[in-house]
Amino acid sequence: MSDVEFTSKEIGPYHYNRGLQDARTLIEENVQNLSQTFYEMEKPTEFIK
Repeated sequence: MSDVEFTSKEIGPYHYNRGLQDARTLIEENVQNLSQTFYEMEKPTEFIK
C-alpha cells in the first residue's frame, strides 16, 4: 500500500470528520451570536411578555 493510499484510507476519514465537527462548532457558535444580536436589537415595550 502506498503512502497516498494509506493516507486516503486510514487517515483521511479522521481529518474529514474532524473538519465536519469543527465546521459544526463554528456554525453553532455563529447561530448563538446571531440569536444574541437579535435580542440586543429588540426595543423595550410596555407590554408584558
